[in-house]
Amino acid sequence: MERGACVGRWPEWDLAVEGESHVERTARHRRVARVCRSACPVLRECRAWGDHVRAVGEFGVVAGRVPKKTDGQGNRKRWVEVA
Repeated sequence: MERGACVGRWPEWDLAVEGESHVERTARHRRVARVCRSACPVLRECRAWGDHVRAVGEFGVVAGRVPKKTDGQGNRKRWVEVA
């Protein structure tokens, strides 16, 4: 995804940043998800890549989505849209 809006800014798209609060993380995820949906020229390709990746939980915001637990243990995750 060499042309992605996130290129060169990956830490902003990380799932968690050390020292940030839940409120700060949620705000950051919302901000970068808006960038994905409004300014990324490869959104479709990125979303397709995310749909086929096996280890969903290893990534942060991808194509405006984040990984969320699907069971109480956190063993399984799926992509959900960032509000």
